[in-house]
Amino acid sequence: MFVEAYGLGGDLAVMLVDVPTGGQCAASTSCSKVGNANANANPEAIGFTSVSGRDYYIVVDGAAAQSYSLAVQCSTTGGCFAAKAIQAGQSLSASNATGQVNTTGNAVNSYSCGSWSETGPEAAFIFTPTASGNHRVDVTSLTADCDLYVLNANNCSGTCFSSSSYSDESGTSAESVTFTATANTSYFILVDGYSGAVCNFTLQVTKL
Repeated sequence: MFVEAYGLGGDLAVMLVDVPTGGQCAASTSCSKVGNANANANPEAIGFTSVSGRDYYIVVDGAAAQSYSLAVQCSTTGGCFAAKAIQAGQSLSASNATGQVNTTGNAVNSYSCGSWSETGPEAAFIFTPTASGNHRVDVTSLTADCDLYVLNANNCSGTCFSSSSYSDESGTSAESVTFTATANTSYFILVDGYSGAVCNFTLQVTKL
């Protein structure tokens, strides 16, 4: 399960309270996940594996009342778990090295829009725009040969958003994908290592 609070009016956190079915929403004792990576209006995300016999409460809270939107996605495969949130206009320094909060190892090694050997770890990001339009995803400052994919959010199994929603430049050349995004629809952005590559990089999303 993927939960993203986006379009924030200010600094907010998203939290998961996990109790047995019918149990009280006891935030002080049963809070099991928190997304609070930013001390500003950038989006926050959490990921968890749901099981039967549990109730899951999603809590959005902050120091002051703020507006927000909430996106919840379910995926039966783990290629994007857990994903870090990013929004248009934001730039992140990141890595696909295992041990990162949004890297799980080689869960996806092939994609519907390409036939390359993407056997390195995946760094996963979730992007939910507040406005429809063309968006560009850029991966720069690569330290090894990693490629870029934009996927549908309904099931993160390597199904690309479109036949052209990928970039596979060789070596450490910058990667870029432009696609038409729909407002309040979630997309996964994956930076994957070609032939086992592990890289550091900068990721930016721009609304055109």
